[in-house]
Amino acid sequence: MVRSRGTRAVAAIAAAIVVIMSLAWPASAQTVTTPDKGPVALTADHIEYDTQTGNVVADGHVVATRGDTRITADHLTGNLKSGDVQATGHVVLTQPNRTASGEYLKYNYRTRAGEMSKAVAKYAPWTVTGQTITTASGRAAALAASATPCDPAHPAFQVRAKRVVIVPDDYLTAYDAVLYVYGVPVFYVPSYTASLKKGRNVSSGPTLGYDNFNGLWAEYSQYIPLGSWESQIRVLYGTRSGISGEAIFDRRFSDYLLLFHFGRTITFDQSGSEFNIDQDTVEADIWTHHLTGFPLAYSFGVQAGNFGESQTSVSAFRTDGLLTLTTDSISLNKSLTVSAGGYYRYDSYSTGNVRNITAASAALTQIINSTSSTSLSYNYATVTGTTPFAFDAVGSDSVISLSYSYYPANFLQSGTISASYDFLGQQTTMGLSVVFAVSPTLLFGSNVSYNVTMQQFSEIDYVVNATCDCVALGVVYQTFPNSPSSNRWLVTLGLNSLPGIATTFRFGGPQ
Repeated sequence: MVRSRGTRAVAAIAAAIVVIMSLAWPASAQTVTTPDKGPVALTADHIEYDTQTGNVVADGHVVATRGDTRITADHLTGNLKSGDVQATGHVVLTQPNRTASGEYLKYNYRTRAGEMSKAVAKYAPWTVTGQTITTASGRAAALAASATPCDPAHPAFQVRAKRVVIVPDDYLTAYDAVLYVYGVPVFYVPSYTASLKKGRNVSSGPTLGYDNFNGLWAEYSQYIPLGSWESQIRVLYGTRSGISGEAIFDRRFSDYLLLFHFGRTITFDQSGSEFNIDQDTVEADIWTHHLTGFPLAYSFGVQAGNFGESQTSVSAFRTDGLLTLTTDSISLNKSLTVSAGGYYRYDSYSTGNVRNITAASAALTQIINSTSSTSLSYNYATVTGTTPFAFDAVGSDSVISLSYSYYPANFLQSGTISASYDFLGQQTTMGLSVVFAVSPTLLFGSNVSYNVTMQQFSEIDYVVNATCDCVALGVVYQTFPNSPSSNRWLVTLGLNSLPGIATTFRFGGPQ
């Protein structure tokens, strides 16, 4: 219901009509145009609007919308010509990819600046709570605040800070922050930053674990945005491996990625053994591009820098180039697809070594029904020259494999049985992999490899992955029946910034 100065005589009757109408449906929407900013659409159980001044009063199930900004509240007052509004009672401010709720909101539709008291804002997957949250110039700031990627009612991990600054779809930073685990303060950091970019599961925080190489270990990772650059700093201490750390700086351009990597990290050789590697490198990677008119894409990357590893005690400068080609998945009929890919890699070392690798693969996949499929694949690789390192060792390959997968997604989440023949080693291997869902948050799996030619099991692994809100626990026990002394445990307890997505969890300790 809308009334101007000329309708004041019927105000009592109009108000009564509005109240009666609100029992069945909201009052009709009133659209008012603010200068150069488009319309503000306003609905409520009762609306009073002065067409000359622009003053408005709305009560009951208020919904005020302009463009991609929406305010809902019990009561709203303001001036729609200036764009200034104040909302109280169950206030919710909704904008793209974020929502905020609180007791009181002062907002301007023209400047998109506002302030909310006793506010709770959602910037997926993070929930930010503040005594006040202000927004202006495309960013928000919360005072006397807390932030968590977990269930805000019972957060397993929480950051409490004097101030939290949020740049939507980019990052959030908490200043003078204390990290809490299940309500217990763990330690203080001057600033804590987490990425809000889609596809960038990058954040700061602690991780604990155990493996045969490090022993008991603790790692802290700090994400730091640097304007158009990003950085990730990691420090690890292991009771066996000692202290190590690394810093990664990268910038994503429209066509390529530029990356600098400094420090010591943990890596694995071809047999899965862990060791330290020191790396000071610069890398440039061109994003995948499709060839016009062909179902074919290419990417290219180069890397140069010094490497030193504990496994071989070798230290050398390496120059590396990698060209990759991949086809689209090509449908031969409704249920049969084929795809292929390959790469060429060139490595040159200051030790005098030069190496060339040419590799290709192809797969033919048949979808049997909604819960099963079968695949026939072939992998080929040829290597000329040698590398002085263990971390980048690659062997020649020529293997054909046939597999059948069943994924009913019930108690049995998935199961795959496979058979492969190695033309170079002239050996046949059978494999079995199963994953069971004991509960929605607890998965158990096992991988078995049996060498038919040698008539012996080569490896049997057991995996447990448990998640509780945003805390993930992973346990891997690798066994080698022919060499029991090589059996090893890998245990990691970490914070998952995407709660409920167990696949983001990594096994095998820090990488």
